[in-house]
Amino acid sequence: MESNSEPFGRIEIQYTAGNTLLLPGRGQLEFDGIPEEFTNATRASFEVVDGEGWGWTTSAEVFVAWRYNDNQVLAARLTYWGPEEDLDEQVVKFHAVLEPALAQIPEFASTTQTRVTVPLPTPETEDAATDPDD
Repeated sequence: MESNSEPFGRIEIQYTAGNTLLLPGRGQLEFDGIPEEFTNATRASFEVVDGEGWGWTTSAEVFVAWRYNDNQVLAARLTYWGPEEDLDEQVVKFHAVLEPALAQIPEFASTTQTRVTVPLPTPETEDAATDPDD
């Protein structure tokens, strides 16, 4: 099944070590710089996870930034193309969907292989890769 992306585009999540967020669609931002960069940012809290957070909106996006107690940060973005008068309701719903994920992402990230091993080429595979007849 495919989505027609109305009124939502996608949910994007970036999780990384340190204090620098990788804001989807926006680039890098220090966690402590959020209130200066986004003047409508308000403190966010989630019962199921320790840390501190911010939430804010733009005309077509809902953002959540979270700093875990172990110096990991997460940035989440929901793109939204519905009517602006429904944006506050979408923020509440996005937070409800995001809350259980906030608790599980650090564990998932720590058990997911982030390194891929590629075997060295053998003489046969090198010959096949450089064969001019292919």
